[in-house]
Amino acid sequence: MNFFESQAKARNQTKTLVFLFGVAVLSLIVLTNLLVMGVFGYFGLDGQAITLQYIVDQFHWKVFTAISIVVLIFIFVASLYKISTLSGGGKVVAKSLGGSLINHSTDNL
Repeated sequence: MNFFESQAKARNQTKTLVFLFGVAVLSLIVLTNLLVMGVFGYFGLDGQAITLQYIVDQFHWKVFTAISIVVLIFIFVASLYKISTLSGGGKVVAKSLGGSLINHSTDNL
């Protein structure tokens, strides 16, 4: 296995994961906004069928912005927390996944 090929493959996979994370964040923002606006009655249903045009017409951009900021803050804080918990290195990651310490002096392999 060539180190440089593996490194290039890892970079491409990282770019894909970062893109998918961005898509997940945007989806979470949009779905949270639609849920909150639907639950709290921002879409005034006056007997009309709910269509995409109706939602766009009834959309409250100030509420959308406020909810988006709150969701982004939650994601940012959760990311910082996860980064801080994993900053201990490989031991912390292995322990969090249920790993156990192997004694180097054992004859059991």
